[in-house]
Amino acid sequence: MYGRPPGAGRGDFQAAREFEETVGEWLGSHKIGSLDSTTKMDWWVPGVYIDVKEKRQPLSDRFTKHWPSVPGEDLFVLDELSWRRSMGYGYSAYFLLRDVPMGRVFLARADELGCAERVRLDRETSADRKKGKWLIHLPSFRQLNDPEKDLLPTVLSDQADTPWKLSPCLSQTDIETV
Repeated sequence: MYGRPPGAGRGDFQAAREFEETVGEWLGSHKIGSLDSTTKMDWWVPGVYIDVKEKRQPLSDRFTKHWPSVPGEDLFVLDELSWRRSMGYGYSAYFLLRDVPMGRVFLARADELGCAERVRLDRETSADRKKGKWLIHLPSFRQLNDPEKDLLPTVLSDQADTPWKLSPCLSQTDIETV
């Protein structure tokens, strides 16, 4: 079971919302937010959809033990349900992955995530409830050194270049999995 400290959910929600709104500022005036939706991605800019995710603290052994060949700071936990929801948007769906402890931001298109090495596991939240989680290797995806300036041009360029039509693997392939 995974017990959360009292108030942790509320604090996490507020911090996440702040960053989601910051990303909205980066996307300019031609965006529509769905930050409270459980069925849509966070942001829509005509042509692309973006879901904002964060790792706010280093991962504990509860997660890192499942992929011991990858340093914990390079792992990120993503809800499988978020990825499944993104499949409705095809190649236009992106995840902006913020690694707060290491001060990094990565961009992953949904199809890149689907093709990437990962470890899947169920996190038991109560005796009769589980949440599907993916452990992903952050350096397998594009790091945005200046996300405020690079996010929108990167996704729009991606849409014009259509890299998913090319033959090479979409993400790093030399990671040792368990």
